[in-house]
Amino acid sequence: MTSYRDLLIDERPLSHQRSQHGKDPYPIYTVIDKWSNRAKMEADVFFEITPHEVGYSITGAFVDSSCFGCQFDEGVMIKNQLEMKMLYLQGLCGSVFADPEKILKELIKIIKKLFWHESDGMCNQTSSGNQSDIHSLSPSHVKEVFQVTSTLVELNLLVFREEDPSAHLEILHKLLRGKLNKEETKTEITLQMMLEEIVRKSIPEQTLYACEQYSDWLQKHLNHKGAWMVVIKSIELVTRWIWGTTYNFLYNMTAHEVSPQILKEKTRHYEDAGIFINSPYFSVLRKERHIDLIISLDFSDDDDPFETVVQTADTCKKTTYPIP
Repeated sequence: MTSYRDLLIDERPLSHQRSQHGKDPYPIYTVIDKWSNRAKMEADVFFEITPHEVGYSITGAFVDSSCFGCQFDEGVMIKNQLEMKMLYLQGLCGSVFADPEKILKELIKIIKKLFWHESDGMCNQTSSGNQSDIHSLSPSHVKEVFQVTSTLVELNLLVFREEDPSAHLEILHKLLRGKLNKEETKTEITLQMMLEEIVRKSIPEQTLYACEQYSDWLQKHLNHKGAWMVVIKSIELVTRWIWGTTYNFLYNMTAHEVSPQILKEKTRHYEDAGIFINSPYFSVLRKERHIDLIISLDFSDDDDPFETVVQTADTCKKTTYPIP
C-alpha cells in the first residue's frame, strides 16, 4: 500500500531512480538556463536532468547527477551539497510561473487594482463621515504609493529587458525624498549615486533599499496595508531571486563548446523548460540515445499543434543540432 502523500511528496534523491529504470521508460527531466535564454544563447538554454547525469543537451556538457548542486571550480568539487530531492526537482521543472519578468508584469496589474480599491474606499469613508480609519489618507498619498510601487516594478522590468532605467531612477528619487523612515540626511539615496551605478547589480540594491525605507511610511497612510505589503514583499523576492539558483559545475572551466558567459558564473538559474519550448525534443535528439521515433503528446495552449516542432527545428538550424 502507498499513501496518497507518498505519491505526491517524493523526498528521495534523483540518483535513487537509477535502480528503478533498468528498462524503458527512462525519466528525463528538463529545465532551461534562465540567463542563457534571456541572452538568446540557444545552444546553452536547454538543460536536462536524469538519474545518471545532468547538463546541457545541445553542447553536451554534463556532470554526474549526484553532484548536481555541488560547488565546483575548474572542474574540481570544492563543496559537497546534499543531493537534490525529487520534491524540489518536480517543483523546478514545473515552475512556469517562476519567470521574474512575468511576475513583474502581473504585479503591475495588481498595483493598479489596489490603487482603485484604495481610491474607492477613501471616497466611501469620506462620504459617510467616518474618518477614524483613514488617518492622513488623501488622494495624494494613494497616488504616491501607486507611483512608487509601479516605478519600482517598471524599473526592474527595464533591467530585465536591458533598457535604459535612468528616467525611472530619477522619478524614484523624487518620490522617495522626504518619505524615508530613517534620518534623511544619513540615508537618502542621491540621484547622482544612482546614475553613477546603473549596472545590473546596482538596480536590485536600490530596489531593496527603497522597499525597506518606504514600507513604514506606506503602512501609515493606507487602508489595505496587508495587500500593499504583499506587493512590497513580492518586489523584494523577485529582486533577490533565489528560486532555481544552483552552483554551476562549469565554473572556471575551459570548454570551447560552452559560452564563456556561463563559464565565468559561479551559479546559474534554472526554470521551467516550457518557457522556452513546451516540448523537450532536444534531450531525446541526442545522438547517444539513437532515437528512431518520437511520440509527442503536446498539451500546449497554443492553437498550432506543430508550434513546438517548428520552434525546435528553428533552434536546431541555428545551433547546427541534428533533427530528423
